[in-house]
Amino acid sequence: MFLNKIWFFFLALILPLLAENSLHLSNQEKAFLKKHPVITVHNEMDYPPYNFYKDGKAQGLSIDYMNLLAKRLGVKVRYIHGPTWSEFIKMIKEGKLDVMLNVIYTPQRGESLHFTEPYASTRKAIFTEDLSINTMNDLMGKKVCVPKDFFIHHFLETYYPEILLKTKPSLLDCLHSVENNESDATIASYSVAKALIQREKILIRHISVLTDKRMERGLSIATGPKLKMLRDIIQKAMYTIDNRELEALSKKWLDKSPQNPDRLKAVGTQIKPYRHKRVVLMCNNPNWEPIEFAKDGNMSRMTGIAIDTLRLVENKLNVEFRNVPTRSWVESQQYLKEGKCEILPAAIATKERKEYARFTRPYLSYRLVIITRKDKPLVNNLSELADKTIARKRGSGLISRLKQLYPTMKIIETKNYLESLQKVAEGEAYATIATIPVAAYYINRFNLKNLRVAGYTEMKYRLSVAVTKKEPELLHKLDGALATINPVEKNALYNYWIGQKKLIEPFDYKKLYLALSVVLILVILLLYRHWLLKGHNKLLTKEVQKATEEVVAQRTMIREREKLAVLGEMIGVIAHQWRQPLNSLALSLQNLKYRYRDGEVDEEFIDRFVGKNLDRINFLNQTIEDFRNFFHNREGKKQFSVREAIKAIFAIYSLDLRNNGIEFRGIEGDDFELEGIKSEFQQIFLSLITNSKEALEHKKGGARWIRVILKNRQIVFEDSAGGVADEGLLNRLFEADFTTKPGGTGIGLYISKEIIEKKFGGKIRVENGEEGLRVILDFEDRNNE
Repeated sequence: MFLNKIWFFFLALILPLLAENSLHLSNQEKAFLKKHPVITVHNEMDYPPYNFYKDGKAQGLSIDYMNLLAKRLGVKVRYIHGPTWSEFIKMIKEGKLDVMLNVIYTPQRGESLHFTEPYASTRKAIFTEDLSINTMNDLMGKKVCVPKDFFIHHFLETYYPEILLKTKPSLLDCLHSVENNESDATIASYSVAKALIQREKILIRHISVLTDKRMERGLSIATGPKLKMLRDIIQKAMYTIDNRELEALSKKWLDKSPQNPDRLKAVGTQIKPYRHKRVVLMCNNPNWEPIEFAKDGNMSRMTGIAIDTLRLVENKLNVEFRNVPTRSWVESQQYLKEGKCEILPAAIATKERKEYARFTRPYLSYRLVIITRKDKPLVNNLSELADKTIARKRGSGLISRLKQLYPTMKIIETKNYLESLQKVAEGEAYATIATIPVAAYYINRFNLKNLRVAGYTEMKYRLSVAVTKKEPELLHKLDGALATINPVEKNALYNYWIGQKKLIEPFDYKKLYLALSVVLILVILLLYRHWLLKGHNKLLTKEVQKATEEVVAQRTMIREREKLAVLGEMIGVIAHQWRQPLNSLALSLQNLKYRYRDGEVDEEFIDRFVGKNLDRINFLNQTIEDFRNFFHNREGKKQFSVREAIKAIFAIYSLDLRNNGIEFRGIEGDDFELEGIKSEFQQIFLSLITNSKEALEHKKGGARWIRVILKNRQIVFEDSAGGVADEGLLNRLFEADFTTKPGGTGIGLYISKEIIEKKFGGKIRVENGEEGLRVILDFEDRNNE
């Protein structure tokens, strides 16, 4: 299992480096993608199975297709959902959106948007309750509902003005309109309407697929007015989507019933042939076997891999490729410049050739290999041949390049590829350089058994069809038609010309060494990591234990500090609470003395005196009792009334609040119970009342009040002290040692948060209210979980 994981990791690491990039982007296109790593794409809310929004993400066939293209291009997609179709059209025209999916081309849209070739074919169908409606003629004078600004809307306006059109924002609205007999019918893409009908369980009895060819339109991808290059890049990526991927998308999203006419198709298959047979004049390289050459020296009979490849697309395009005889490759290029022919079947797109020709995407790509005798060692790169003798066909552009790179290299110029290989086989040259098809063709045909591929160069021949700049339509048709040639056809041509016998190629030990190195490094790293972890585990255990003890001690110290602070505050409050009753009691006793001296003490007076002073003594006694209950709770956790617990704390503070001109507006709302230690809960309100009292004492003008609201297992504590001016500080109020008060410690609210969250499982937050700070304690359903 471990080795499997290592191997898969190795493959994931190495294979991308070895993979061939099937996209052939220009430098300008690569720069565009680098500058635009994220593209915005429209995502409709309800256009299944192609494009819709569900479960918080973009979904559908078109979405998956776009994701495949984005993966090919190495870009990210940001899907935009919400706007209507008309709004999306406006956005892309104004440059606020890069790409629209599942768009049908119309001349009107083509004036401002750039369209790719269609990637899906759709057929329109009539959806109706009327069994007598089967054709477009049956809809004359009928009310037909269509989505506003869809293709079918403009099509019916133009070609069927007799139909009474009724527009709705979406196709779903139109289907409901038919179901409810508000409209006689709607016309829509078969797959889209069928998906909506099944999902929404809409009852529409009759569906008739239309045969009007004008409505058989394909879905394309469109880019904005200034994004033609992006359209070209996406088009190239579309050419790389193979039939296997298209089949997977169809299987996932499209109804496979025979009644469904909608299909995905490989881009390129829809290239339209010429209406009348067209002769295309081509000039060739007469001596480049097996790529293209004159058969038996007859310049009018060209053959080879490139020629047979063109024959595969002749019928698709309704053309005949006819050779214009030339004596050499140089003359063929000159003929194309002069307009004596229209194409070169197998040419490399060079800077010089681009001045007079345009090129299809490369359809053949061959790596240049180094051929030596079997008794010679393998070659890692061309630099190892710097002092060797190399044979190469006369006139090859590679000769000048080799002389420039390796001045000491000896080069024998030969009349053809066969002579170059024979020089190597006979020992007159150490090596030659050729593409694999050329080398394999001659080695197999002439039985040069003592030769093999000794190494690879970094150079490749990427062959395209060069088309004169005067024929852009021909270029477009060839480009699309060549893209339809499948791998089976390409392999058949290769095997026909090269044969089944493979060249002896070198085993790439560099890849093996790289793989073994990666595996060895991973094993060493894992062993070293295991050793480090084992060594550090004990140390970490001790450090964690020590840190835990420190945290516990620190928390205990903080709690004690807070308790002492609360104790001091409570003693001060009690002193205030007692001062006025004691003064009243003293005055009452003095008054008793004077009343007795004046003879006014009777039984009625004594009853009033005793009752009044007993109330004062009971008040003093209750204050001490509340204080004692708060600091000496021996009952542990139990259910208690929130209202009564808060009310007891305000009773302690009532006189102090009145003396400072602060009104306690009471406790509003419905009571509820919490389970826990009541005194810990009350400690929260001691901190809140103390903070509010201090803030209100500094308030200048206006009413001073505090109130508490109970609602849905929430407690809202609110005052009129003005709140916190800097709202950025609100979230910091519960941090330890953070305070907004001069000389404050910041401990009170920190401890309150700890008690709420860890002892009662609740949450606490603060916000600015209308007149002051609002503290919200939330216990919703937490005691019932």
